[in-house]
Amino acid sequence: LKKIQPSVPTRVNMSCHTCHAGRARPATLEEELNEAYTRSGVTAALARYRELRERFYGNGGYDFSERTLNGLAYELLAKKDYDGAIAIFRLNSSEFPQSGNVWDSLAEAYLAAGKNQLAEIYYRKSLEVDPQNDNALKKLHEIAGKP
Repeated sequence: LKKIQPSVPTRVNMSCHTCHAGRARPATLEEELNEAYTRSGVTAALARYRELRERFYGNGGYDFSERTLNGLAYELLAKKDYDGAIAIFRLNSSEFPQSGNVWDSLAEAYLAAGKNQLAEIYYRKSLEVDPQNDNALKKLHEIAGKP
């Protein structure tokens, strides 16, 4: 590798820490949670999230942004595990209560589960946090039966 000429004046350093970040096995947070879910269900995935957050939050080992939990929850929604998706979306909304997107996602899960009243509540919460959320407004009109 030392013989390869860099494309910029400063070389990029790579080490075990670059990928592992203090972990025995490099994996994304979503992969870790999906593995726990596959093995033992949503309760295990939630417990794994809390464990990893306690150990690794703030050190760059995992992406603890709302995007990670949303990704996992939408995977569960696609599998029609509505209760699992709702549990993950609820965790995300408690972690990121100022994000209109997480409330919108929680509402979508309730809507998919046929719980329209709860969907309406969370679409309204999404609009409260983000008044520019066109999707929430559109979905509220659909729930009310308005064009």
